[in-house]
Amino acid sequence: MDWIREHKNRVAFIIAIIFLVAIIVFSILNPGKIPFIGRIAQSATTTAERPLAAAGSEVESFFYGLTHFRDIQRENYKLKNDLSELQQQLNDAKLTDAKYEEFKNIANELNYSSYDDSYKKVTADVVAMDDSQFFNIFTINVGSKDGISKNNIVINSDGLVGRVMSVGNNWAKVIGEVDSAHAVSFTILRDPSVIGVVEGNGNGALSGYIFDDNKSILEGDKILTSGIGLYPAGIEIGRVKKVRTTSSSDEKTVEVKPSVDFTSLKVVTVLVN
Repeated sequence: MDWIREHKNRVAFIIAIIFLVAIIVFSILNPGKIPFIGRIAQSATTTAERPLAAAGSEVESFFYGLTHFRDIQRENYKLKNDLSELQQQLNDAKLTDAKYEEFKNIANELNYSSYDDSYKKVTADVVAMDDSQFFNIFTINVGSKDGISKNNIVINSDGLVGRVMSVGNNWAKVIGEVDSAHAVSFTILRDPSVIGVVEGNGNGALSGYIFDDNKSILEGDKILTSGIGLYPAGIEIGRVKKVRTTSSSDEKTVEVKPSVDFTSLKVVTVLVN
């Protein structure tokens, strides 16, 4: 008791604190019973929540920003890949255009003709095929009355078909490029400086060789008429299937698959000059 009397002020303060805390707790648990104290408690609670809410908002913003950044990174990676593919396509197109221009320049220097701008085109139906396995010779339903003459070039949408070998008034016979009596000078699309000759090999394909053994010709190369001889430049002949080099002379021989399917030939175009 003496101690309490000596420290009565301190004791009174502690009791007041305990009492105030009890009132605040009671007010929180029983809102509306002590309005004034409830508002104080609510204000204190709200004040304490504000920094926590702000911190939560900052954390949420951070993770949103991180996710958004990753999305942007993925999109940038995709765009770079797309750009790289487009650049490669552009380079390929430029290469093809460059080769085409080189081919045209060579043709112009040697006074070659192009079938696109130098000939009248007469469309014809195939009305009869010979009885050989590979349909080397066939008949079409146009003739001299349509301006057709011997050695006119015959093509279709796939490439070189052959040439007219004989003509009647309203018919003509065509010998196909796959016939063994049929030889064509060629170049390759990839390198127009390569020149060679192919002829029918009797089994529905073409065989031949290139003149300069130091030049390169590859399997898959597309070959076109060179413009040397009877055929105008730039008509597709076929694709190289095989390349062989003879051990004795280093001569490069080729086997070519024709672009034209002679087994299903129905419509052709005759180039009339």
